[in-house]
Amino acid sequence: MLQTQKGERFYHPTYGTDLIAILFEPNVTELKQEIAEIINNAANTWLSYIRIVDINITTNEDDPTLDHQVIVSITITADAVYTETIVIFVGENGNISIT
Repeated sequence: MLQTQKGERFYHPTYGTDLIAILFEPNVTELKQEIAEIINNAANTWLSYIRIVDINITTNEDDPTLDHQVIVSITITADAVYTETIVIFVGENGNISIT
């Protein structure tokens, strides 16, 4: 869901996120809140069976070596039994990778 753009899936135009849309926005403090809201809104709408425990967003304000990159770490749980951390890396070339 995180790598799917809204409007990309047939018959589900609101499925996905707008993360690609903010990819080239200025890397300012408000960007962190916008990323968190996009992820939370999409997860609440489409993945209601999971609970986001934590979203940690690292930009160049936090780590000066990240000139044109953003790292988003999301910790989720499903039914309070299974917990996993997902790391999203947004590089300067516009690619989004999830591990």
